[in-house]
Amino acid sequence: MYADVIVHPFGEIDEALIGAVRQAVQQRFRVQVTIGERKRMPEYSYSQERGQYRSTRFLDELSKVGHDPQIRLGIATVDLFVPELNSSPKPVGRVFPTKGLASFHKRARIG
Repeated sequence: MYADVIVHPFGEIDEALIGAVRQAVQQRFRVQVTIGERKRMPEYSYSQERGQYRSTRFLDELSKVGHDPQIRLGIATVDLFVPELNSSPKPVGRVFPTKGLASFHKRARIG
């Protein structure tokens, strides 16, 4: 059986946080979730002017992973922005910034 969603971590992300994202997506959407290959931060994705990363570069990287019917979900611990508000006619995946989620995850484990 194949996964409905494959999560691809970008950069260095704590294993516990990756597991928490996997579990949350599985429970919320009732889908099979697996962890895919770790991805490097996309080259030239950082904007000095904005102090953020271009989300479109992350989506470009997800589009290179495969052309199967599975949903690709990228997660990153950096601040992302959308340089253009144009959407592609056929999205290849989503990138979810975990900035802020890491501190929430730590508070949830303590309390």
